[in-house]
Amino acid sequence: MLKLISWNIAGRLSKVNKQIDYLNSGEFDIICPQEVISKTHILITEKLREYNAISAAELGSLQKIGKHKYN
Repeated sequence: MLKLISWNIAGRLSKVNKQIDYLNSGEFDIICPQEVISKTHILITEKLREYNAISAAELGSLQKIGKHKYN
């Protein structure tokens, strides 16, 4: 059976390391992080390196627009 989790990172940036530890400990086949901003993209990618990453945007296209950071 396939084990998938969809996880919203936004709003809990101070606990991003705890969130990643949880995701790594869950033995998930697929992890779908949501609302990943440029500030946490690299950290999440490095810590979830056992997974093949598919991103909706290229890292180079992450940009700050107003008060929000979109990917």
